[in-house]
Amino acid sequence: RRNAEVSVMLLCGQSRGLAVHPPTNCFQAAGWIPLVTPIQRTFRSGEVTLELNQIDFTAREGGPPALRVYWGWSVDPRQWVAPENPRLALYKHHFVYKIYGSRGLTAAEAKQALEPGTVDPCQEALLATVTELIARRESLSEPTSAGSTETADRSIPGHRYAGAHR
Repeated sequence: RRNAEVSVMLLCGQSRGLAVHPPTNCFQAAGWIPLVTPIQRTFRSGEVTLELNQIDFTAREGGPPALRVYWGWSVDPRQWVAPENPRLALYKHHFVYKIYGSRGLTAAEAKQALEPGTVDPCQEALLATVTELIARRESLSEPTSAGSTETADRSIPGHRYAGAHR
């Protein structure tokens, strides 16, 4: 659906804080009621693969879906995963990315399942966000005198850094 309002949140931090639990815990604590268990959705564009969980929530028992949420984690922005237990799957990584996308559903959308191959506006927004993240990370790379590319910004996990370490 064109002109859909979508919210995207991209986080980067220590895995012990970002991979504690799936967002379904937080949404339920805020009063949202899940209609089904999360469904894994995978979509690709070029070298980017987003394997994300998707779930629809309702605001009241027996009500129509009112909110669709996607989420996943990554240690490399080109490859996103949606593990059943993120804490166990990501504990070896000091820093991770976490992404959420959500949008309200119309009454018509609430009545029909997302058909395989159909692209949800939330998926488009998530892919655009990840593509921008990759472009910004690459723009921070600068050639060194040896001709290799190293990142001078120490805040980006998974990169080698030019200069002395503090």
